[in-house]
Amino acid sequence: MKMRREIFAIALSGLVAMGIVGCQSASKTEQTAKEETEEARKRADEAGKEVSQAVKNAKPELNKAGEKVGQAARTVADDANAAVRGAKEGWDKGRPTVVNLNSASEAELVTLPGIGHREAKKIIAHRPYVAPDDTVRRGALTEAEYEAIEERVTAK
Repeated sequence: MKMRREIFAIALSGLVAMGIVGCQSASKTEQTAKEETEEARKRADEAGKEVSQAVKNAKPELNKAGEKVGQAARTVADDANAAVRGAKEGWDKGRPTVVNLNSASEAELVTLPGIGHREAKKIIAHRPYVAPDDTVRRGALTEAEYEAIEERVTAK
């Protein structure tokens, strides 16, 4: 029985020693994990500061680029408006003017194709007209003369 007690005491002291070592090992692992976590936090903080500084440095350049893009857009819009105005002016110049048979002067009437001073005086003498083709019915113009000007006259 004495021997058993001695063996039990040896075994117990071994287990106690292992427990202490195990506790020290777990304590060291926990300490290492804390240190590594702290290092990772420091690296993340430094990276965040670097990104923040990069954004801060880029902001003025981005603002300048935005202003240039805005100015370019305004220039393009102005150029497009000018082109539209030019096209409209060209269209208006290319389109024949419409002459009112009831109010046009002799000078305006002779601008019509095939109308001379003699025809213009006849048109003026037979006024007023309800419709442009009244010029033919009243004898101011021939059918052929009227067909040459019908797209360019009105009777308002």
